[in-house]
Amino acid sequence: MSGSTNQRLTSIDALRGLAVLLMLTQHVVYWVCAHLHASMTVRAAGALGGLAAPIFVVLAGLGATLTSERHANSDYLLLGRGLMVLGFGYSLNLLTPSWFSMVSWYVLHMIGFGLMLAPTLRRASDTVLMVLLIAAVVATALIQNILDTPFFLYNPQMARTDLPGGMLRLALAEGYFPVFPWIAYFMAGLLAGRWLMRGARARIGRLAAVLLVISAALSFVYLAGIDFAGNTPWVRFFKPIPNFYPALTPVTLFLMGVVLFFIVAFEAIQKRIALGPSNVLVCLGRCSLSILIVHVAVLRESAVRLGFWRTLSVPETLAVTFALLFFFALAALWWRRIHFRFGAEWLMRKAFP
Repeated sequence: MSGSTNQRLTSIDALRGLAVLLMLTQHVVYWVCAHLHASMTVRAAGALGGLAAPIFVVLAGLGATLTSERHANSDYLLLGRGLMVLGFGYSLNLLTPSWFSMVSWYVLHMIGFGLMLAPTLRRASDTVLMVLLIAAVVATALIQNILDTPFFLYNPQMARTDLPGGMLRLALAEGYFPVFPWIAYFMAGLLAGRWLMRGARARIGRLAAVLLVISAALSFVYLAGIDFAGNTPWVRFFKPIPNFYPALTPVTLFLMGVVLFFIVAFEAIQKRIALGPSNVLVCLGRCSLSILIVHVAVLRESAVRLGFWRTLSVPETLAVTFALLFFFALAALWWRRIHFRFGAEWLMRKAFP
């Protein structure tokens, strides 16, 4: 990385900002549209929005690597900030009872857990970290087989604790973003951060390509109708379900590969177009945690409590979606002027500078 080691990678902020837009679009569409399957535009918005969480988790790992390189007390910072993000996750559970129970394991819980584990993971070599990444992906299918996890999980199932394992079952395998396989995304981010710091961006691209090729090959075996690929215990390694509730092997590898390609692409864009601190994507990225908490707690609960839940037509849905995107973009640009004061990110910097 050129310049000071404290130089902020605005390309990463911009990519996180893109994830914010994808997240907002998907959530608003799913929360207010009465005709989710009647419009290709609505369906495309939902599909693209599925990239948001993978981007957030991979970039959390990448950010953990940058923190380790830039701070002498990085273990303390990572552990402390991880605890805070985990706390934000449980606060969000409390604020959004229409969606979560108090034991739900959402993306903030996963990121917080990853940050708390980062002081240990950062000491592993690239080779060991790659082996751990592969092991996490493989273990996911094995754990799902042992638990007899359904191929489609719905909100009530991802909040229940009456099954064997209770809360631990949700955190490890059957929550929204459980440790398996999502810790693999975090480890991919740790590796990408190392390679960015070393100026080895081509390695990120190569890993992305390998993951996409393996995903395609596994999917092809299943779609070709080869018997063993469609039967237990192998089916979870091969079946290309375009959904990550729960995540099977092909979609996990595909999404990781796509996010890694995005990292390379945004770095290339940064070299050609200045992504300065006042760029709207950069601003959105710098307050992404705050936006995630606010929009879920306020918009989701408002849609349910005020009777807007899936009641709008497609044109009305698109109008509301664009209006909210515009609002959050303007808010982020204005908030930058006071350094995102009093947001979740600001609180973490104050608590663990």
